[in-house]
Amino acid sequence: MSTPTDDAHAHYTTPLHETTDELRTALRAHGLDVPGLRAEQGSIDLGDVTVTTADRLAHLLGAPVQET
Repeated sequence: MSTPTDDAHAHYTTPLHETTDELRTALRAHGLDVPGLRAEQGSIDLGDVTVTTADRLAHLLGAPVQET
């Protein structure tokens, strides 16, 4: 018998959903809020993100800082 947890996504239906939740946690740990993040049709979709979030994510992934 399973017991409920306090996690927002307590029961994963696929490894993709678990990975999506882990990605959401990692993004939040870096101060990035990606509310549209979801698993969809076999892939992870970031949804709409702000330019600031996209720029910060790109920098975390190794892109050079963009001057405005």
